[in-house]
Amino acid sequence: MNTTVKNFFIKAIGKKELLKYKNGNSLSRKEAILAKCYDCCGCFQDGKFDCLIDDCPLYPWMAYKGLKEKGERNE
Repeated sequence: MNTTVKNFFIKAIGKKELLKYKNGNSLSRKEAILAKCYDCCGCFQDGKFDCLIDDCPLYPWMAYKGLKEKGERNE
């Protein structure tokens, strides 16, 4: 198991799914998408917000799609 993910990164959507995969368990399609987004976004180390990578084929299912970074206002 990857203890770096387990112990050091914030709890965000996709973390438990990535840990499940790293432990050798199979994932549903939705779980796999959430795990990959968590991994791709650097385990959301900078906070939980939209990655804005709209040309990614998984972007329509991005967990924090539409959520802006702290300090930015929704207009």
